[in-house]
Amino acid sequence: MRKKKGEEHKLFLEWRSTPPNEREPATLAGFSRLTGVSQVTLYKWDKSVALAEGDAVYNSESWLESQTQKADEALVKACEKNNAQALKIFYQINKRLIEQREDTLKLDFSANDYTQIGNRVKQQLRDDFQEFGGICPVCFKSQALRREICVDTESKQPEDREVATLALPA
Repeated sequence: MRKKKGEEHKLFLEWRSTPPNEREPATLAGFSRLTGVSQVTLYKWDKSVALAEGDAVYNSESWLESQTQKADEALVKACEKNNAQALKIFYQINKRLIEQREDTLKLDFSANDYTQIGNRVKQQLRDDFQEFGGICPVCFKSQALRREICVDTESKQPEDREVATLALPA
């Protein structure tokens, strides 16, 4: 004859409070067969008892918090061995290293785009040459004196020299 649900629950609580190696039957499935209570119900009871008693329910945040001392000790040991990554982490934790993000702008030009830009620059240089009355805007020499390619020799940037070679009139 089946017992009442309240009695079965009390029996379960007694069984659960017994140390696992002394339980008879040893498993939850065995207890289910003995009492006639479904395993699903027993799992629900087990879960509610675990929460009520404060049994260790996995919580990643609390586990990580409990491991902080070990992690700090390992970090200090790694820093003592001059591990660059560990030193970086150490200084970041202590707010002595702040990394700043660089915003970059990436432009994708096709060969046709480069040709069009080059043609516009050449045209602008030709217009400037005409506007300056035949004096090169790069080297400031007159057209009559200049027969070779005009290169800005004072420029330290190779791209400036490259643009300067476009200063020849067509």
